[in-house]
Amino acid sequence: MFDPKWAFMDPVATLAVSGFIIQAAYVICLPSLKELADSGADEKALLAIEKIVLQVEGVVSVHAVRSRFHGSGFYVNLHIQVNGKLTVEEGHKIAGCAKRRLIQEGPDIVDVLVHIEPDKKL
Repeated sequence: MFDPKWAFMDPVATLAVSGFIIQAAYVICLPSLKELADSGADEKALLAIEKIVLQVEGVVSVHAVRSRFHGSGFYVNLHIQVNGKLTVEEGHKIAGCAKRRLIQEGPDIVDVLVHIEPDKKL
């Protein structure tokens, strides 16, 4: 020890380094814990998903967007409203187009399940 009046700095430095280690562990472990807890995408990603789907021709509205992580990507379930007078085949084509666009353009999407609902206003 060089100067005994600075001896109190050893426990202070120990606490500071411990705090840095705990903070680093938190930052490293949090994403993994979210995946293990089956959490979904954040609000920004959900809004991006809605925006992509609303650009698909024939989609009137999007709601009940849900997601869950799977590895580095996530699965998406959503409901779209289409013209209620369309045939089942036409509605299915619109849902398929929405699914393809989300997988191609969406934020790390692995798979999409689209539920079609009629919009009775049209």
